[in-house]
Amino acid sequence: MTIDPIAQTIAAIDEAAKILSRSRGVPTTFRDVAEALCVHLSVREERHLVGAVGDASTIAEQLAAYDWPASPVVLATLHLKDEEVGVPPGESDLLLEKVVKQDGRLWEIHRYDADYFPSNPHAHERGTGLKLCLSTGKLYRKRDQVGQMSRKKLLEFRDRLSSIALPVLLV
Repeated sequence: MTIDPIAQTIAAIDEAAKILSRSRGVPTTFRDVAEALCVHLSVREERHLVGAVGDASTIAEQLAAYDWPASPVVLATLHLKDEEVGVPPGESDLLLEKVVKQDGRLWEIHRYDADYFPSNPHAHERGTGLKLCLSTGKLYRKRDQVGQMSRKKLLEFRDRLSSIALPVLLV
């Protein structure tokens, strides 16, 4: 079985983000690490990171002395139900960044998605549990790849998201 270099790079950066979050004591996202690697390795686009970075521990070592931008300090996290903050019934959709209809399927991009796998942001297909990586077009159920959107369809999809900061295209 061949190892997909794109998936391998994404996994390494994702794991490095977790390592750096623990070592820095500050939440560090996939995007934070990818951007820092671009600066550190003097590459202009994140797609050039594919195959150019090592495993997660190597990435974390490379970025240990990186001059990270100042991050806000989270003093507390509150988990409230809609009715506790005065959100009218049915108005939770305000947390959606965008809904895209493509080929009869409805995809949601959430504004405050706590899970940044498989990309940040990514799309959820309504009612199916599928997630779409906006970098590669890979389709996931939980963390298992179950399909692949064609490059052409992914580009069409991404074109509808012009108001959203998208992850780098890796296909």
